[in-house]
Amino acid sequence: SQTDEIPVLTLKDNSKYGTFVNEEKMQNGFSRSLKSGDGITFGVFGSKF
Repeated sequence: SQTDEIPVLTLKDNSKYGTFVNEEKMQNGFSRSLKSGDGITFGVFGSKF
């Protein structure tokens, strides 16, 4: 059934100071799919979500 499907979350970096997934910097303007447990950091101050 559709309720059993795991949604796909895609992150696109359009930031000025960088976006990091699992401490790896994304290329500006590029997207990537996220998996459960991925660490996301936005900018130089290290805010994690």
